Amino acid sequence: GTLGSAYFKLGETDKSIEYKEKAHEIKKTIYGEFSPKISVSYNNLARLYSDLDLSDKAIEFYSRALQIQQINLGENHFSCAIIYNNLGFEYQKQNNFEQALTYYFNALQIHQYIEEHGNTNPQIIGVLNNIGCVYQKSGNYRLSIDYLLQCLTHAEQIYDQYPPSFYTTIFSLDTSYRKYLQQKPNDMEIKNQYSDFLNKYKHYISERNE
Repeated sequence: GTLGSAYFKLGETDKSIEYKEKAHEIKKTIYGEFSPKISVSYNNLARLYSDLDLSDKAIEFYSRALQIQQINLGENHFSCAIIYNNLGFEYQKQNNFEQALTYYFNALQIHQYIEEHGNTNPQIIGVLNNIGCVYQKSGNYRLSIDYLLQCLTHAEQIYDQYPPSFYTTIFSLDTSYRKYLQQKPNDMEIKNQYSDFLNKYKHYISERNE
């Protein structure tokens, strides 16, 4: 694993993969296929493949990591939601929006379950943002607005100082409002909603456009 990381930093990706996969196979021999340690190893390999834009391999290894986590920790565990979100992102990179949404909604369901049990959960913000952005890319601006608004609401409830992703969500929401109103300029409910949005966040949008 350490050699693989060193080769990756040197830009020798083939050797990086070779040594990381060798380390992974050794761990499987020591701990067994369904050990939580092997799930971590699969997840690390998946991230490597994702960084190399090898989404099919990333999906394969994330899926194996997910299976092990479900066996060891249960289907509603936080770590499963993280992997679902990663899987959604890989399918989003492939422009397979339907499959991306399936995994994002699986992640969202777990995060909502965690929230329902009284736990603050910042990870839900990223998932809501991802869902809103996928709907935007697929041309469903109305649903994009709904989920991006939920994202902002959660961010405002959780953070005193907003993370950088907060501003990205504002810009995405502005785009979805404008594109939706280009299609349906007479939708007064959304027009009024967009006006309220601009009144609240226009200084952020102005800063971006300067």
